[in-house]
Amino acid sequence: MMNIKCFAMSCNCYIVSDENGKAVVFDPGENGAGIYDYIKREGLELCAVMITHAHFDHIYGLRELVECAKSDGKVVPVYVHTADAFAMTDSQANLSGPLFGMPYRYTGTLKGTFDGDQINVGNMSFLVISTPGHTNGCACYICHKEQCVFAGDVLFEGSIGRTDFPGGDMGKMKKSLERLMDLYDPYVVYPGHGNSTTIGDERNYNPYIAGL
Repeated sequence: MMNIKCFAMSCNCYIVSDENGKAVVFDPGENGAGIYDYIKREGLELCAVMITHAHFDHIYGLRELVECAKSDGKVVPVYVHTADAFAMTDSQANLSGPLFGMPYRYTGTLKGTFDGDQINVGNMSFLVISTPGHTNGCACYICHKEQCVFAGDVLFEGSIGRTDFPGGDMGKMKKSLERLMDLYDPYVVYPGHGNSTTIGDERNYNPYIAGL
């Protein structure tokens, strides 16, 4: 049984673990040390970090998180879609420079993902699907066993991600949303900002989905 803990920071950071304590972190937006402290306190083992897209507010705590794990002798793989990998080291592309005036670059080792990749952590399995529109390398991570999707800034409760940033594209966003709507209604959506929701609720009440 999957356990999901959400830290609402600059974005929603999710710590997801299986019954044996194997854990993955989605989008460590800030306070990497605090995230790692929680993992240690709960007796979990950090096995992977997954990035939904390379905007600053989703990756700022990454370096600190990885360094904390390294101080415990653990090298943690960091997954990001190949189309957004360049933005991890580009403060213009990840918006840390132009939007926040705090240029940030993550220069650690990355594992590039492609559409259709399967990432296994403990007893959990996540399907990577390419969902461009907010950025060209946005990716959602679907766990079919638990009927949930970690959607980053593609789909929100009653809304969708912005498409006016560099790399944004409304045409691509619509196609990405259509892919998500192929999921069954009970699937829970864990977005990058705001409350969790379901595919069914968004299909029925999200005005952006109704307009597809």
